[in-house]
Amino acid sequence: MAFVDSSEIAGSPDGAVTTGETYAATGSDVQAFSADVTAISGLHLAGEPMAEVYEGMDRTLTLHLVDNTGNDRLTVTRVKVSEDVPKSVFSDDEESVKTEPLPDGGILAAAISAQSHRVGVLSRTGVLTVWDSTTFDGTPPISISDLTSAATSLATHYDGSITISRPGSSNPQPQGLASIAAARPSCRITWNNLFIANATPNVFASTSLMCDQAGNGKLTGYVQQYRGSGIWAGVANWTQTETDKKMVTVIPNYTCRAWGPNDKKQYRAAALTRQLRNANGVWFGSNMISGPAETFKCK
Repeated sequence: MAFVDSSEIAGSPDGAVTTGETYAATGSDVQAFSADVTAISGLHLAGEPMAEVYEGMDRTLTLHLVDNTGNDRLTVTRVKVSEDVPKSVFSDDEESVKTEPLPDGGILAAAISAQSHRVGVLSRTGVLTVWDSTTFDGTPPISISDLTSAATSLATHYDGSITISRPGSSNPQPQGLASIAAARPSCRITWNNLFIANATPNVFASTSLMCDQAGNGKLTGYVQQYRGSGIWAGVANWTQTETDKKMVTVIPNYTCRAWGPNDKKQYRAAALTRQLRNANGVWFGSNMISGPAETFKCK
């Protein structure tokens, strides 16, 4: 297995994927991996590690990490692959993706853009781990050298399988603290609309935080693009705040580019920080959750 151009892979490796269920990942292996990632990065988990089940491939394990002020700084995704990995995982401009062999038989890949630094290690046993530092607020991404050091340090230690367990709760995506006291606000996320305006062309992802009480709310929404091998990349985001309202809506948008006459990519909305505060208490959620995906062709 290797990192290869998408053209060398039969079909459309980054076009569409069927996602089954998404659930919070637990277990001693997940806890150990999460602890090592937070220790080596100096960041904090934004919420529970998440597992996603895909048709025809292994489950992914994804960690979203933030800094001390809650800013999104790093996403780490780990998956066992059984075939070559498209370079599109790291960049639409596949020629910009640099690869090199590692002493232990694995392969390192890296890509740099103005707002994204991405590093991945494909181990000799087929474990792909992608470290993605993408920022949207002008803050520099984590350096390629730091990402490379972290990725290679942990790749050897976690070259084998990781056991991903399910939580005892029936709800895989915790929805805050509303159940503790009835008087506190209760909120939910709605995925309103995901569409493309081909005149631009821009992909829009409208997401709302809907609450049963008015308060001061905050919601950070994303447009995510599927890159292949179970890897999604955030390509746009927006944070919206409202005062004394029951609803907060964000509509981040991404200007897409067609790299070929039949180029189609899959997109979905996602949300990270979501909260509402009033005199009765606080509703809060911080793990990354995502909506249904759609496939669009840029013109």
